[in-house]
Amino acid sequence: LALNKAVKGSATSDHMTGRAADITGGSPAENKKLFYMIQELGLPFDQLIDEKHFSWVHVSYRKGANRKQVLVL
Repeated sequence: LALNKAVKGSATSDHMTGRAADITGGSPAENKKLFYMIQELGLPFDQLIDEKHFSWVHVSYRKGANRKQVLVL
């Protein structure tokens, strides 16, 4: 809760319930590969978000309720 507030995260964020993670391959180029690979492989996700020009990739999963939203912020 404290970390979420410190980064000005949403109180309803899937991070708060363990249903989301921000991942990185170590560079924007690798993060872009991850972003597209997740989609190409048809992996299940609720939201897949390119955060800040592939600074990291947000991926969330909701059992039985995945919307397959792909967003670029």
